[in-house]
Amino acid sequence: MSHLSQINYIRPVDLLMKLKHAIVIHGPGRSGTTMLDNILSIHQDFYWISSYLNKYPKCTELSILNRLTRIGFLERNLRKNRYFPKPNEAYDFWRSKFSNFNAGEQVLVDPEEVERCIKCLKEIQTFASGDRFITKFTGASRANFIDSLFEDPIVLWIDREPKAIIMSYFKQNWHYRNESTERNKKTVIELIDEYSKHLEDVLDRREHLTKFRLKQLYYEDMVSNPDVFFKDLCLELNLSFDERFERRVRNWVIRKNTNTQYKSLLTKSEQAYLHERSIPIAKRMGYI
Repeated sequence: MSHLSQINYIRPVDLLMKLKHAIVIHGPGRSGTTMLDNILSIHQDFYWISSYLNKYPKCTELSILNRLTRIGFLERNLRKNRYFPKPNEAYDFWRSKFSNFNAGEQVLVDPEEVERCIKCLKEIQTFASGDRFITKFTGASRANFIDSLFEDPIVLWIDREPKAIIMSYFKQNWHYRNESTERNKKTVIELIDEYSKHLEDVLDRREHLTKFRLKQLYYEDMVSNPDVFFKDLCLELNLSFDERFERRVRNWVIRKNTNTQYKSLLTKSEQAYLHERSIPIAKRMGYI
């Protein structure tokens, strides 16, 4: 039996249990997923897994702290404070719920783990309040887990100019954060090629998400005109774009013109290689 065919043999979870109207923010990583998640999650209709719950996955009552983000002046002045509750990519939380969370798209999802996780997410809703769940993933599609937890979810996939993504991987030492010696053995060209292949792999995995309602977004649209971007997005997601949320969007400090900051890190020949290497990726992502 092939890996792909195994997906069809997962015992389905009762549709009555699954969370409805969920939003999943997704992307390659370093493409604006965090900014999109942070801004959209402060909408009063959403509840989410916080940084506190990611650290203490069994303490769902900590989700009551999420309500602090509804107080505009608190959220605005404390959003950068490390102790202020904020939405989290929450991989520690998910790993605590699913024994095989890191195993890839073809893994069989344990229905009992799914049911326990859904129960936990509903407890979060009770403490945090909000009508719809929102979360964020990057990299691997996690399509099997998304399908097991949510009924007819909307996946917001956000892309960014590929050269900016590749060089953000480079600056963040992706895959080498604890292995600087190994990284230092590689040339800049080798690392550019490695990170380009990683991005291509992520785009391949994106195909698993086409079974859902998949909406394509672009980082450049979000940072160039956030008012229009979030107003249009709220309309598509059936969310109110009231004065309170509009004010929060306008008060968010968004850095613009960051896509070319990497140039100071590269020689002319390295920039030329990055440009050529990224062309097929840019075509695939709709930038060319």
